[in-house]
Amino acid sequence: MSNSTSSYPLTLYFDGSCPLCLSEMTNLRWRDAAEQLRFVDVSVPGFASPLEGVSVADLMTLMHARTADGRVFIGVAAFELAYAAAGLHQIAAAIGWRGWRWALERLYPFIARHRQRVPKAVVNLVFGKALRSAAQQATERRCDATSCAYPVPLTRPEAGLESSTSPMIPSPINTPSRSAP
Repeated sequence: MSNSTSSYPLTLYFDGSCPLCLSEMTNLRWRDAAEQLRFVDVSVPGFASPLEGVSVADLMTLMHARTADGRVFIGVAAFELAYAAAGLHQIAAAIGWRGWRWALERLYPFIARHRQRVPKAVVNLVFGKALRSAAQQATERRCDATSCAYPVPLTRPEAGLESSTSPMIPSPINTPSRSAP
């Protein structure tokens, strides 16, 4: 898979009503130091697909990504580009391994079909450590001697969580250790 500069920014179309999807997109967002990713929650009421020939139902079925030059990638190929953009090159490379990719391309549609059934406890088990690590890395990258800019987690307003389209929220440093609030 080519990771040319015409691929970025890469827009990811994801199901924000899915805890598994939301956790993975949050993980990618926090790791996206080069700010090469854009995130679009296709589950919001009234959403209309911006991709020609791709319905909202299609976007809700499998992950889609659109490159800066307009190419569309679906499923495993979309994740491969997203991981590369977020600096997770080892994961992106592993996805590209012939035997592994063959398996992932058969497994991903099954996982996508049943993603809403994955218990939140399992999502936290799978992504909890990754999200904490990503948040720490993001904090360290975006802090200086006087302030920090923390990534805004992708959230769901109907769940009572504030949502923001801003990629960063400026926040003063409260402790010398620069730990996240």
